[in-house]
Amino acid sequence: MARKPSIPERKSIVLSDTQARAAIPKLAARLKELAQLDFVVVAEANDGDELDRVSQKANSTLRSIYGPDSIEYRENEVILRPQFQVFISGMDLSIRGNMHVVTGKVKSAITRLTTLIEILREQVEGTEEDSASRVLRSYEGLDLHPEIARAASKLYRDGHYSSAVEQSVKALNGLVRIRSGLGVQSRHLMDRI
Repeated sequence: MARKPSIPERKSIVLSDTQARAAIPKLAARLKELAQLDFVVVAEANDGDELDRVSQKANSTLRSIYGPDSIEYRENEVILRPQFQVFISGMDLSIRGNMHVVTGKVKSAITRLTTLIEILREQVEGTEEDSASRVLRSYEGLDLHPEIARAASKLYRDGHYSSAVEQSVKALNGLVRIRSGLGVQSRHLMDRI
C-alpha cells in the first residue's frame, strides 16, 4: 500500500526584534505597491500581468520574512487574480469583467499587510521599552557603595554606561587610596589586586 505524501506542518513564526525591524520596511514597500496599483491600467491591459507582478513580489517578501511553511505566510498570501471554483457557460473570466473581485482582493491584501506592519511595530516598540526598564531595574537592585552610586548612578540612568563605569572605577580607586592610607602609593596597591 502506497503512503500518502506528508504535508509539511504549518508553524507560527515569532521574529526576533532585529528580524521584525528589518521586515517592517520590506512590508511597507509591498504595501505601497498595492496602494499605488492603477486599476484603470489593469482593466485596459486585461491580462493580469501587473496583478501577477505585484502578487509575486508581495509573496516573495512574505516568504523571505516568515518562511514558506509558516502560518503567517499562508494567512497573508497575496492572490490578486480572480480565481473561479465553478465555471458557468457564458461567464466572463476576464480581468476587466471582474474588476470588482480584483479591487476587493487588493483591499484585503492592503488590510493584511497593514496589520502585519502594526503587529511588528508593536513588538519592536514594546521590547525597546522593556529592555530599557529591565536595565534600570537591574541597576536599581545592586547594593553599591554610596560613593560608587554617587559617582555613577546619574550617568547610568541617562544611558552613559561607559562613562558610568569609568566614574565607578575612579571612585573605587579613591576609596582604596583613602582606606589604605597609602595616598599616592595606592597605585601600587591596585596593581597587586
